[in-house]
Amino acid sequence: GTMLCISTGAKPEAERLRRQCFRVVPRVMTTPVLRQASSIDGAVLVEPDGTCYAIGVILDGQATEKGDSSRGARYNSAVRYTSSSPYPCLAVVVSEDGWIDLLPSALHA
Repeated sequence: GTMLCISTGAKPEAERLRRQCFRVVPRVMTTPVLRQASSIDGAVLVEPDGTCYAIGVILDGQATEKGDSSRGARYNSAVRYTSSSPYPCLAVVVSEDGWIDLLPSALHA
């Protein structure tokens, strides 16, 4: 599985989470690069225009009632992050079993 986090605050979030990710030279993601980056554990953090600022991101966030322990760590990390992000964002979570979840931030829900 993998996770793509699209955020209007990708740049400042990559800086804030710098100890929990691999920051990269900002560049617009191409399909081959996204495939490779998404094979790394953790989220790929991009701006809405596709510019990537970090890979392997361990997302944080406040505990929420929206979580579901049966869904695993990737899904629940995305729920916590999008529920508490100060920036409009969308997490795309692809699970190992093929499920795809689109989790918009509270600012867009």
